[in-house]
Amino acid sequence: MFVYTLVLVVIALGGSKYFASKPRFLLPAFPLLFPAALAMARARQRTVVVTAGALAGLSFGYGAYLLLVAPMPM
Repeated sequence: MFVYTLVLVVIALGGSKYFASKPRFLLPAFPLLFPAALAMARARQRTVVVTAGALAGLSFGYGAYLLLVAPMPM
């Protein structure tokens, strides 16, 4: 499963052509998030809340940028 995940990441990020649905293509690569999930499970609650809030804010900002500013959505 780890090899499959790495191959997906290499194909998605290393491709030279424009690929409009990279996030959808990388969805099966979720095992890369296991180390981050384990770290969050061991962290203090305040750290988890601040990290999750920061990631939600970044996600909101990126989505707003794609919706309102970007000439061609990714």
